[in-house]
Amino acid sequence: MHATAGRAGRCDTIADPLNMPRNELALAIFEGAALAIPYSLYALRTRHAKRVFGVGLVVAAAAYVIFAAARASFDGLLIESCGVLLFAGIAALGVHRSGHVLALGWLGHILWDLLLHPAFSYAPWWYPVACIGFDLVVAGAIFARSMR
Repeated sequence: MHATAGRAGRCDTIADPLNMPRNELALAIFEGAALAIPYSLYALRTRHAKRVFGVGLVVAAAAYVIFAAARASFDGLLIESCGVLLFAGIAALGVHRSGHVLALGWLGHILWDLLLHPAFSYAPWWYPVACIGFDLVVAGAIFARSMR
């Protein structure tokens, strides 16, 4: 499936969101970052910030399982279930050992988004792109907290 430009050059397919117009790409990344701010502030104000960030990492990965299931993609379900297990392991290690591991898990989720999801057509085009901004802000908040 190839990305097609719709009205005003908008990317109407989900096959390759990184080939969308730069202004839409930047807007989706910014929106993801904006959504991460209240989540990060909430997590940082709790007694169990690492747990909140760890659960969030698993939820971010699990969203792709939901997208794959909605599109009845067996291969996607298999791949994304492995991703949930991977990120759950990273989250558990980060919660119980080091916030740095947890922050690296969020950065790793960006790689998951960029390397895997432009090739698959079950996630909405905006989700992997918005995750870039979201994941960067969350990883930065975790790194900042662990530096104190």
